[in-house]
Amino acid sequence: MEETQVQKDRRVKGYFIAAVRTGNALVLEELLSSGMCALDMGKVDGMSCEEPLTISGHTASLEVVLKHSPVKTWIEEYHEILKKHNPREYLIWQKTNSCRPEMTTMNHELANRKAAMFAAIRHNQPGCLDLILTHGVDFRARDFFLSKGVRQPMATVHLAAALGMSDCIDVLMRHQTKAYADKSNRVSGMRFYRHTRDMDGTNCWKTPMIFAAENGHHETMARLMQHGINIDGTNTYNHLSSCIRFGALDAIFVLCQHGAKCYSKPTDHFTPEGPLHHAIKIGNIRIVEIMLRTLGTVDFRPMITDETSEQVAELLRKMSSEPRTLAHLCRHVIREMLGEKRCYFVVDMLPLPKRLKSFVKLVE
Repeated sequence: MEETQVQKDRRVKGYFIAAVRTGNALVLEELLSSGMCALDMGKVDGMSCEEPLTISGHTASLEVVLKHSPVKTWIEEYHEILKKHNPREYLIWQKTNSCRPEMTTMNHELANRKAAMFAAIRHNQPGCLDLILTHGVDFRARDFFLSKGVRQPMATVHLAAALGMSDCIDVLMRHQTKAYADKSNRVSGMRFYRHTRDMDGTNCWKTPMIFAAENGHHETMARLMQHGINIDGTNTYNHLSSCIRFGALDAIFVLCQHGAKCYSKPTDHFTPEGPLHHAIKIGNIRIVEIMLRTLGTVDFRPMITDETSEQVAELLRKMSSEPRTLAHLCRHVIREMLGEKRCYFVVDMLPLPKRLKSFVKLVE
């Protein structure tokens, strides 16, 4: 009995699904080279074919699927426009080509790649992530992530930092996502996105460095600093000041451990207002206490105003009138000699008891 076209298609689809599940690159190459389109095969275990391949870490099979995309040229052109970070050029290109039938296919393809990109970050698959970014994807995309019981939209670098995926951070920094590595997680502030103000959740003010600090991912913070991301933030967005504003105590402590600057000495002509001034104005004594651990002998009395809370004012007067303990002064000198921004990791190389190492890391 001759096989019907429906039966043949069903059999070929079965081969394709089995190849995706097992990560068989040879079978996928043969099927896709014969003119089959991965998009026509539908879902595999409720996911696009790129996603299970990424989760399993089958880089060779994933490369085969990406290589045989029916809209490869279109995605490459789209990706190059995104890398210019020019919203106007992107909108013109989109408007010019919106009526082309290839656009629908490209949108489906990009949606699948977006899902695979975030799956690579969640499952720590830097090889697969590198492939996806190289073959073209909307790297500005956001995906919803459950953070502390709240469903929040997260960008790629921010998600990798929050989960502590340091190897994925390295991959993302090699690609164009580095442009967003010192930006907040806000959606509505970007001109690429319209009508997205309701997507901004409670975490929209956090940068990748703050996400990493909040979750205690010290290695991820070090990787971000290696790629040129300042622990203090930028001229317009100070990490400590932002954390003080929103009361992120855990993030403040970790940022201080890694040498974030909380105080600048006043001069004859200028008295800078840094994060310590902001903490004093807010009146959060726990934040002030953490920041005082990073400082040596300083006269804090000029910072006291009529609006300063009694507890904070009493603490500052005490720190100014009485000499700091010898242990504290020794810690301050050690941190300065090792380098405030390198101290957290360098102190582990010293032949010191564990308790002393913790003390140098501001743990009391």
